[in-house]
Amino acid sequence: MYGLKGTVKNNIAFCEENVVVYPCGHCMVIHSIETKEQQFLHGMESGTSGGFTAMAVSANRKYGQESLIIGATSSCLFQQTSRYLAMAEKGDAGVVNMYDLTTFRRKKPLVYSDLGSETYVSLAFSGDGKYLVGQGGAPEWNLMLWSWEKAKVVTTFKAAAQYGSSIGQVDFCPTDSNSLCVSGNGTIKFFKVTDGQLRQQVNSLKREPGNFLCHTWLSDDRVIAATITGELWLFESMEFRTVLSSSPTDGQYCSSLLAYSKGSRTRFVCGGSGGVVRIYEKSDDSREHFKRTKVFSIDGNPQCIQHLAISPSEDTLICSLENNQLYMLTLSSTDILKEDAMNFELVSTAFHRPGQNGAHITGYVVFVASCSV
Repeated sequence: MYGLKGTVKNNIAFCEENVVVYPCGHCMVIHSIETKEQQFLHGMESGTSGGFTAMAVSANRKYGQESLIIGATSSCLFQQTSRYLAMAEKGDAGVVNMYDLTTFRRKKPLVYSDLGSETYVSLAFSGDGKYLVGQGGAPEWNLMLWSWEKAKVVTTFKAAAQYGSSIGQVDFCPTDSNSLCVSGNGTIKFFKVTDGQLRQQVNSLKREPGNFLCHTWLSDDRVIAATITGELWLFESMEFRTVLSSSPTDGQYCSSLLAYSKGSRTRFVCGGSGGVVRIYEKSDDSREHFKRTKVFSIDGNPQCIQHLAISPSEDTLICSLENNQLYMLTLSSTDILKEDAMNFELVSTAFHRPGQNGAHITGYVVFVASCSV
């Protein structure tokens, strides 16, 4: 299958070390980077869904990273281990379909009639895999916490209470399944799950909240959040600490963040405007907190990087671009890569950028021609 649906939140994830999953049309494509083999999971029947809006994959306990492992048939690409995929689809009240990726069977869908929106804008599994959190969209912006195996709502919370504010991302702390963060335009909030309820934690920003494009939890209770003005805000123990002095400048900004580690040193990677990837690591200077160590650009494709995915071994980084392209970078080699070189390569092949206008298949030889503007 050919193409990428770029409007889906978190539209790229690793399944195995060399296998990724991403949305294309009304299917989820499971793609082997090495062999180019593909398998597909289909969305709801046409006419009952407005398309995918967000996705998430369950945690891989082997690596402690986000992963789904596929198995079940002799032609399957991956080993047989039980993992799950959550796919949010637009509907009268939004619906989240869950897939057991050992059997490819769809689990009972997660539906809540009082969601207050047609869509979920973001999904995330807890680190222990017991819970799924879904951030509903406008106008109510209800945050939903599910015990997904029981298809049961644990609790809800209206995350965007102020006029004009909105939410773009929600996720769990990777080491504490009772801690969550939501961020968006004019909003960044922290929650604790206590006695089956989502309880907002009081935090003083000491300044006006920005338009937060994304955030990531680090390996502990720290969070990095990126604003549309390019600032990188550091939070510790759910309290604002500082704006990193090495934040992007000259109108550049970060639209996707992911944390990873190299040995005992915490790192995070930023993907943002102009097809630029920035790598940060913990600084030995306590006043600096984090320092920028490398900057790489996707030459010839200066499109905004919308989403990032890191392989279980942390060797490979994949970037999903605003123009529906997928590029990868050898993350384990960034210390020796030259910043002025083209270090990225396409994951599969170049996709149509705004969308496909037509296609034709030959009658005698297996060739397909497609076109777009």
